[in-house]
Amino acid sequence: MSGRGKGGKGLGKGGAKRHRKVMRENIQGITKPA
Repeated sequence: MSGRGKGGKGLGKGGAKRHRKVMRENIQGITKPA
């Protein structure tokens, strides 16, 4: 996958537009503990 430095899941870029539900969980599960 594309690991840029955040979660490597595309959350906030393609993930935010494609997986809106997953993006919310990723943001809280990646930006919170990170």
